[in-house]
This record gives sequence, structure tokens and C-alpha cells, in this order.
Amino acid sequence: IDEFEIARVQPGQPGTLRLSAWPWDRRAIVVERIVPLARTADGRNLFDVQARLVESDATLRPGQLGRARVTVGASPWLWSTLQPVVDRARLALWAWGGL
Repeated sequence: IDEFEIARVQPGQPGTLRLSAWPWDRRAIVVERIVPLARTADGRNLFDVQARLVESDATLRPGQLGRARVTVGASPWLWSTLQPVVDRARLALWAWGGL
């Protein structure tokens, strides 16, 4: 998860997992742990998040790839669109020395 969005993720939050092998199937997950060490990828700082499946499934195999989405709450569409821009501007202003 990108460093700008990690503050909105907490252990215990629900989410969904979609595997590349079965893109039509969604699996329920729960966030277990946020790894406190960031890593760099494509010029961005990312945090790894560990989650567990709500229901175990014998059809899953190690090494399967997919994409997980964590539910972080609802907000008005305008704010959810502008919030990343505002957060980055605040960070740039802080790095520049503030006002």
C-alpha cells in the first residue's frame, strides 16, 4: 500500500481478494498486520500488509497471484478524488519549509 494511503489501513479491516486464476471469484479477507518497514518500487514507498482469508479454501495454492482491496470507509466522491492531491501538496509544503 502506498505511503500516502497506509494511515487509513488498520488491522481488523475487511477486504476482498481476487486471484488472477479466478478473476470472477472474490474471497473475503481481514487485515492481520501492517509491516512497519517500507520498501521502494517504481519510485514510490510501499508498505506490505498481511491478511488472512475469512474462510479457508483447499483450491488455493502457494504462489498464486492476485489483487486485494481493503475497505477503508466511505467518503464523498469529490473528497476521495481530491484527497491524494491535497495530501501530496501538504507534504510538499512541509518539505519546502511550510508557511
